[in-house]
Amino acid sequence: MRQVAEILGDKAYDRDAVRRWLASLNITATIPDRSHRKEPVGFDAGSYRRRHLVENAFSDLKQFQGIACRYAELAASYAGMVSLIAWFLRTKPNQHQATAEPKATAVA
Repeated sequence: MRQVAEILGDKAYDRDAVRRWLASLNITATIPDRSHRKEPVGFDAGSYRRRHLVENAFSDLKQFQGIACRYAELAASYAGMVSLIAWFLRTKPNQHQATAEPKATAVA
């Protein structure tokens, strides 16, 4: 069995008890500090940034009702749907990129 080395969580998990429990298991807690924390603990910003990318990927997948509601009865069917939709999302143009058309140049 593989040992978990790091837990990535959001500010909701910033509790001393959670951090102590993870430390007792030799697990690194990558959890940003809440704004009202008196003594900042700190975290690995690079790891947390990668967590955000995963959250965005799940957000994109959930726009498809079959994935969000888990209509598939078999795990293999569900995994196949996720793979197909992930491929579809990867091949379509990125909706976050600017779609400005190139400017025409005047020929004299």
